[in-house]
Amino acid sequence: MYYQLSPTEQNYIKQIYALSDGNHQNVLTSDLAAAIKIKAATATDMLSRLSDKKLVDYEKYYGARLTDKGKQVALNIIRKHRLW
Repeated sequence: MYYQLSPTEQNYIKQIYALSDGNHQNVLTSDLAAAIKIKAATATDMLSRLSDKKLVDYEKYYGARLTDKGKQVALNIIRKHRLW
């Protein structure tokens, strides 16, 4: 399945994958915000958007983790970026 994602959305997914070490563990919003060097509120907005697209499971105060679809998308993004 193909997802039309903005470069910003791709960066968030790639960073969530990196912070979770490729596992299905939660990544805290504050950790994600620090890694991308943005404010936590901005990260929360993007996580909500990615959750609407069913790419992450996001729960306020508990962070987010990639869904199976999200993990597939993350791996495809990483592969594509390595080819560049």
